Amino acid sequence: MFLLIKHIIAIVFTMSSNCCNFSEHLIYNYMKIKTVKGVYASNTYVIENEDVQIVVEAGAPMGDIRQALGNKAPAAIFLTHEHFDHVAHIADYAAAFPKCRIFCHPATLKELKTGEINRVLGMFAGVDVATPNSFQKFEELADGETIKLHPFTIKTIFAPGHSDGSVIYLIDNILFTGDVLFANNIGRTDLVPKGEEEMQKTLRKLQTLEFEKAYHGHNEPSSYATQQKNIAAHIY
Repeated sequence: MFLLIKHIIAIVFTMSSNCCNFSEHLIYNYMKIKTVKGVYASNTYVIENEDVQIVVEAGAPMGDIRQALGNKAPAAIFLTHEHFDHVAHIADYAAAFPKCRIFCHPATLKELKTGEINRVLGMFAGVDVATPNSFQKFEELADGETIKLHPFTIKTIFAPGHSDGSVIYLIDNILFTGDVLFANNIGRTDLVPKGEEEMQKTLRKLQTLEFEKAYHGHNEPSSYATQQKNIAAHIY
């Protein structure tokens, strides 16, 4: 309980007033990445290539996501971890896009079913994380698993430390880190048992990973060079 309250306090003091910002980046002249601001300034990403769209995270309100999608349905949704600011609207997404596949870590799926963590977080933060009506569309990921959704190839990298269910996705050489990495920092590790130990293992795994650019669960994206320095600075 103490760790959960600490998490809420930290989020509240970093809350942004720009809750509905929308931005778009063009990667490799063919892939668009749209960033939609959500609960406590979390980033939800809409990624588009050849008229196929996928979504990473579920923290942005349904109306803003529909706008970013151009009122189309995504082929899939990928959750980076189970914390409420990243899954707050997953029930809405699941209901609105009945044919959409939803991928996540087994620990994230467990939390979505039980609500043990987010019930407490939501109570203190004033955010209600609704439970999806059905979990038939949810698929548990395995570490190192590769998902092919033409034209996308999505590699799954389990990255514990910030949460039990933390997953990083490598999508066409672009990294989506959730709250594991930030532009010049790493995610907090005091929310789960052995978080610091697990984070060190994760950082060593990521140190050898090659990618072009990293998009994070909060704040602005960063370059490969920036992340190499960031990771090195936090390994001991």
